[in-house]
Amino acid sequence: MRLLLLLMLLCDPTPPELRLPDRWGNLLDLRDFRGHPTLVAFFAYWCDTWKPLQSDLQKLRSELGDRAPQMIWVAVDGRQREETRQIMGQLPFPVVTDFNGQTCARFQVTVVPTLVLLDPQGMIQCRYQGYPGSATLLRHYRGQPGNPAQIPGYLLQEESELWRRLLKERSQRGLPPLELHTGLTDVAREYVQRLKESGNLNHQGSDSPADRVHRAGLSPNQTGEILLQGPDSRAALSALLASPTHKQLLLHSHFRRAGLGAIREGSHWLYCLLLISAD
Repeated sequence: MRLLLLLMLLCDPTPPELRLPDRWGNLLDLRDFRGHPTLVAFFAYWCDTWKPLQSDLQKLRSELGDRAPQMIWVAVDGRQREETRQIMGQLPFPVVTDFNGQTCARFQVTVVPTLVLLDPQGMIQCRYQGYPGSATLLRHYRGQPGNPAQIPGYLLQEESELWRRLLKERSQRGLPPLELHTGLTDVAREYVQRLKESGNLNHQGSDSPADRVHRAGLSPNQTGEILLQGPDSRAALSALLASPTHKQLLLHSHFRRAGLGAIREGSHWLYCLLLISAD
């Protein structure tokens, strides 16, 4: 059975609690938002995805009109508190802080940004680790079903660029295309976040590539992982093809499914490509 971590229903029958201060110290209580769909966006100042995220969520609100969800932004990670408080007044949404991480733990947030979508009763419907794009959110709120991996906007722009180049490289060699797996993509995004925080580009960390694949609910016969760094997807792919080991992994005919995560680190991007066999 295929496990979609992107659309993860929780078994807890009680709505999660959120009671946090805004920039003036006033407490915002999630219970006051009951009766309407609500989107809770967890973000950190140092992860600059909050900039396109806030622009796209404004567009989402404009396009949906009365059907748009209420939106709450939760600033996490207190290492840049002053910078965070400065932008809190610039965002066109209620913004609160969770610098001690208690609410993140309650909502099971381990990656920023994470978007948690709540129904009118305050129950979690689904979550997105990394920003899925306005097209995916529009489909959700318009009630349009579909495989998230096939929805335009599911991949972040830089992820989409590298994914397109990877598929083209395999196609030119007569290899079967890779199928994008949402659970693997979730895990790959989580790992590049950890790589950025640690500053150490390696395959181990606290777990192994096989452990990461298992965390996506999969047990394939073959697993591969490619870590890349470069100013853009073109340079990253060139570096990949210049490495015989990485090239062999990418062009291995047994690999049929993959997940891809990308995150900016200064002037460069970090990429994680998880590959598994079809078995």
